[in-house]
Amino acid sequence: MSYQELYEWYEYYMNEPFFSDRIEIQLATICTMISSFGAKKGQKPKHSDFMIRKKEETLTPEEKKKALITAFKSL
Repeated sequence: MSYQELYEWYEYYMNEPFFSDRIEIQLATICTMISSFGAKKGQKPKHSDFMIRKKEETLTPEEKKKALITAFKSL
C-alpha cells in the first residue's frame, strides 16, 4: 500500500468512522434520546456526554500528515 493510499484511508476514516467507533456513535445517540425524556427543562443532555472517546481537536491537513509520518516512524 502506498503512502498516498494509506493517507486517503486515514482521511476517509476520520470523516466516516466504521465498526467500533460507528457503534459508539449510534449508542450515544440512543442514550441521548432516552435521557432527554426525563431531563428537566434547560438541562438537555448532550451527545458528547455519552461518548467514551471525546472528539479530537481538529487538525490542519499539514498537522495530520506530520502525525501520520511520526506514527509510521515508530513502527
